[in-house]
Amino acid sequence: MFSGFKPKAAPPPPVNLRPSLDGVSWFQDILTKVESFWAMNPIEPSKRSSFLLNYFRSAIEAGDKGRVYLALEVALQSEGTETAVCLCEMLLVREHDRHQELVRELQLMAEPSAVPYLVKALNSNLSHMVEYNGSGSGVVAKWFSHALLDIGTPEAIEALKALSVHSDTEVRDEMAYRLTKLEGSN
Repeated sequence: MFSGFKPKAAPPPPVNLRPSLDGVSWFQDILTKVESFWAMNPIEPSKRSSFLLNYFRSAIEAGDKGRVYLALEVALQSEGTETAVCLCEMLLVREHDRHQELVRELQLMAEPSAVPYLVKALNSNLSHMVEYNGSGSGVVAKWFSHALLDIGTPEAIEALKALSVHSDTEVRDEMAYRLTKLEGSN
């Protein structure tokens, strides 16, 4: 849930930002923005998830990339069950280029409810993510295969199997490869 802000460990700096000499002040800037967001929007913790999703959707409709990225940062720096809901919904939206970070966070959370969203996002936004990422579909599929494997529920494994017959050869190959890693660990 979004109740109470708990800073996470500093992730590596984004490629498009230059870290300062102390190496983490860019991350402190993000945390400050997140704290300021909730200070300016004093929403009851139980309603923060729906508020943030509405804020995100409104920013997309307005074409306000600054607000879109702020909503993404707030979601990525939050914790709890409702955070997964936000991340999953944001993952389905094409109008940003932060899908890899969203998938990675869902992977780290190992949130079982994310499985259908991961499958839907890969199937519906693959060309968009490939375009933004500048890599092949196999690279994008790797994000998803790792997330599904780390979630590890029977539904996640079934999703890997279903995606191993995907129409895109690179996706199919990545999912089949990830399944061999699963079989090798048993």
